[in-house]
Amino acid sequence: MTIHQPPSTYILRYFHDVEVLSPISWYPQTLGWQFLGAIALALLAYGIYAQLKTWYHNRYRSEAKQALESLSLESEQFPRELFTIMKAVLSYLSPGNSTAFGTPFFQTLDNYHSPSLPLPLQQRWTLSLVSRYAGLSKVEKQQLKHYCLDWLKQHKVASL
Repeated sequence: MTIHQPPSTYILRYFHDVEVLSPISWYPQTLGWQFLGAIALALLAYGIYAQLKTWYHNRYRSEAKQALESLSLESEQFPRELFTIMKAVLSYLSPGNSTAFGTPFFQTLDNYHSPSLPLPLQQRWTLSLVSRYAGLSKVEKQQLKHYCLDWLKQHKVASL
């Protein structure tokens, strides 16, 4: 804000300058506007808090998604790495899920997400984890990867 200075030349010495009013404050002067501003500020703070809380509770999804997308379908260890990632996510959601294998593992996945993996694919995946001679075809690996990515995006968690 600048302070108004009257002209100083001798030609204008008999002229009277228009009086400049004092500046108007941007701060609301009535209690109602202050109250409304405080409510708006509180709502904004709560909205930011809710967004941060949602992000914090869902950060595991983005980490697991990045790990899944980095897996190579040509890798011999693909089924084991995929299982390890999904097991880590289930263990994060509930520490009791850390011992699930086979049918209990798939039941736990189904408890969080409705469309389940077809039974033959479940059996082939489990068999490929325990036997190095049982492998998965590229199509089966793609189906598993797609199912796991879909599961990560859409599973529902009651509360963390």
